[in-house]
Amino acid sequence: MDHTIVHFEIPADDPQRAIGFYSELFGWKFEPMSAGDGAEGMEYWGIRTSDAEYDGSGGGLMRRMAPDQQITNYVQVESVDRFSARAQELGAEVLVPKMAVVDMGWFAQLKDPEGNVFALWETNTATEQPTQNGNGSQPQQATGHKVVHFEIPADDPERASRFYSELLGWKIEKDTSMDGVDYWMIHTAGKPGVGGGGLMQRQHPGQQIVNYVGVESVDQYVDRARELGGDVIVPKMDVGGFGWMAHLKDPEGNAIALWQDNPNHAAGGNGAAG
Repeated sequence: MDHTIVHFEIPADDPQRAIGFYSELFGWKFEPMSAGDGAEGMEYWGIRTSDAEYDGSGGGLMRRMAPDQQITNYVQVESVDRFSARAQELGAEVLVPKMAVVDMGWFAQLKDPEGNVFALWETNTATEQPTQNGNGSQPQQATGHKVVHFEIPADDPERASRFYSELLGWKIEKDTSMDGVDYWMIHTAGKPGVGGGGLMQRQHPGQQIVNYVGVESVDQYVDRARELGGDVIVPKMDVGGFGWMAHLKDPEGNAIALWQDNPNHAAGGNGAAG
């Protein structure tokens, strides 16, 4: 199994404000989960980031449960029990022990040795629905504004690299393409491709894991984010000729980033996708 990120979760003090921001900015679709979905006492919305019924790129939005709650990425594993135990051996802390999500699967939330929050997800294969492919033809490329990259800050990048490599088998290698920048590329499937990320030296104490959303124009989406109440944390920057990025803060205080591919780059494709 590739230990890729299969879900992300956005906390919000005002869920309706957050829904308005992301639906207006990216066109994401939000669907409320009912108590029958195992969300008793919890306000939760599923997020579809593309026009596909489900292509592994979606997420969820929930009312913030604690002042320091962060956006959380969920990593697919074979066994939550086994990977939780191994994570603790490697220095992680369990924040939320294994819990069932109706009959869909199980999750646990952890804090890595760098203080970053992430989650493990184990699908219940007994209830997993087969992927529908219409008339049996090859699936079409889904369109939308999906998460194409994630970035993990670390006080000790070498320690963080060891943790994620040992726990999840991620291939992490230093990127030598950018002069003067210490940056490590993460391949969650053991090879370059969509679903990867990066690891970097933490720049300030409050720096969080940040997800990059693919857009057609960083300039256009920065302007629109400002109109919708977002703040620009890092203005548009060129990233080694691969493309451009900008960091934002949504109206709920969560960090997000925009990524625009440079179509003229020789390598082509998702430069930030790792």
